[in-house]
Amino acid sequence: MGRNVQPTYKTIVVSDLHLGSKGAKAAEVNEFLKANSCHQLILNGDIIDGWAINRGGKWRKEHTKVLGKLLRLSNDIQIIWIRGNHDEFLTEFIGNAFGGIEFREDYTLQYSE
Repeated sequence: MGRNVQPTYKTIVVSDLHLGSKGAKAAEVNEFLKANSCHQLILNGDIIDGWAINRGGKWRKEHTKVLGKLLRLSNDIQIIWIRGNHDEFLTEFIGNAFGGIEFREDYTLQYSE
């Protein structure tokens, strides 16, 4: 059985995962993160849906798996989590890092060939 070779990208940007909400696609996100590698991962807002959780949304095991995967990845790659409107609870973490994940209010991607 042949081994699949992961493509390696400079940067991958994901947004609007809405973990904690009914519509979150946590299993799909985990599969995507397993199938694709990068040097920098930008979490562009609304990764956790604080609004849905406050309205009684359910945090599922798959949601925890996504966060665990992100923490493991942060040991090897740069991860920047930009606060969105649904994860506004992150405001108090802006400018800090947790397990290698940097929390930011905004970020400008510098790209060159």
